[in-house]
Amino acid sequence: MDGEYDEIFQNRNPSARHLTREKFIQINYDTIYTIYLAFLKNEIYSNVFEIRQLKELTTDPSRISDFAAKFPIHKGILNGPNFSEFMSIAKSHFRKSNYVIEKLLIFSETNQNIFPLFVRLIIENKDVVLVPH
Repeated sequence: MDGEYDEIFQNRNPSARHLTREKFIQINYDTIYTIYLAFLKNEIYSNVFEIRQLKELTTDPSRISDFAAKFPIHKGILNGPNFSEFMSIAKSHFRKSNYVIEKLLIFSETNQNIFPLFVRLIIENKDVVLVPH
């Protein structure tokens, strides 16, 4: 392996060794900028879509999908199960307390520090939870 490295090292472009910082950045700006944006995007994505707290509920993301599939899809109308029905099914599915389920799953007026996966709304005096499908 050392011989292979020596051959590459000896045959490299000698002008590449003498680039100034400014010249290196000028030549590689697009690549450097793309890498910078990728890291920035990942940090923003992580902050906006913070779902690590769901580990307290389940370590298997498919359990959340399986849970959402328990609710029927109603095309063309905005509705969902009533809050108490949602909580009953969630408690049975995840085997956690109502407090933990509400704290980790239900985005509402009083719980806005989580990702809005299941959104609690009052629609025509009905307390419902919107379920994504």
